[in-house]
Amino acid sequence: MSWLSNADVPSVDSLSRKIIALHPAGVDVSPYLKQLMAWKNTPGQATWGAYDHLGTSFPDTPLALNAIRVSGYSYPGQINELDRSVFCHILWSQYANVGSWPYFEMADSRQIPSFYAPGMLPMAHNVLELIAIKAATGWDSRPCVENRQVAGVTWVPQSLTTAINAGATWMLTKKNADGGFGDGGVSTVLETAIANQVVRVMAPVSGTATGIVDYFIARQAVDGSWNGSALQTAWVLKTLPAPSVALTDSDTDGIPDAIETILGTNPAVIDNRWLAN
Repeated sequence: MSWLSNADVPSVDSLSRKIIALHPAGVDVSPYLKQLMAWKNTPGQATWGAYDHLGTSFPDTPLALNAIRVSGYSYPGQINELDRSVFCHILWSQYANVGSWPYFEMADSRQIPSFYAPGMLPMAHNVLELIAIKAATGWDSRPCVENRQVAGVTWVPQSLTTAINAGATWMLTKKNADGGFGDGGVSTVLETAIANQVVRVMAPVSGTATGIVDYFIARQAVDGSWNGSALQTAWVLKTLPAPSVALTDSDTDGIPDAIETILGTNPAVIDNRWLAN
């Protein structure tokens, strides 16, 4: 917590994740939230780019909205800004005939350069945040307050329910025979973990979930990691179900007694800081 509180966070992604991680631990994240608000790219709407005042991008915008929502942060005009962000920008950039989102907001011309390819990461963060926003606000179908047009015709956003389901449907097209997810029939650990976040929210006991855990187990290295990556390992672990029986942790240092026995540490003495060192 101390390290993360003092860590440099130059991007919207890293600042949002810092807030999301530290707020549940009881850290005062109000300075970080004020910084996040200062990085919005347009007055009057809750949209963000990858860095301070850059063009609207995904997953940066839904990540920032997530940080604001989970921390309970409020500010004047918040509902109107959220409305504009969701129904004029997030939904605008979803491929209606595909279901996913690109990493960058589409221009008003709706011309689709090659770098607007749909991706698992923007899909997951947009879908998960739209689900949370729908639950918190009761919104579903609302007009866009901006005059956005396609070929001279006023654009009407689809409902949140339609957008969420379309995102999940696109995700299913990326599931492969090995239980994982990825483009071109080739699964990757990171894309599978990202997809599993959506699966655990929308269909945790469905056929969609079948094979995902087996995929992870088959690809875990002998050292316990996935591909020797802290990021991929953490992402897999946070999407796996909790143990059916809570693991005993006598000294409440976050390291179960059974693991301390293997490591040769005292399960009655808090020592996770020593292990980190």
